[in-house]
Amino acid sequence: MYYELIVLGLACLGAPICARWAGFETRRKPFDMVGAGGVFFLLGASFSLAGSMFTSLMAFANGLMMISFVLGWIGLLVGAFWITAEVFWEADHGMLHNKM
Repeated sequence: MYYELIVLGLACLGAPICARWAGFETRRKPFDMVGAGGVFFLLGASFSLAGSMFTSLMAFANGLMMISFVLGWIGLLVGAFWITAEVFWEADHGMLHNKM
């Protein structure tokens, strides 16, 4: 479980960098929401590791892990839907038949 959360967190953190390299710049920063979700996924992985290392903190660390995991998913979903909306609102994207 740690490996998957770490890879997911690093992939989310890499999304703003990849978007900048691809030349996708928006007025607002939806990719920052995805990056923030990645920070919460990495935080959840660290709480999981801390709970497994110290048995006295296991219940507290598991609660914090679940909170950060939920916040990570919320950030990832909001960012993904926001990015999708930005692509459709872009003037010359060519994905819709009518021109806006």
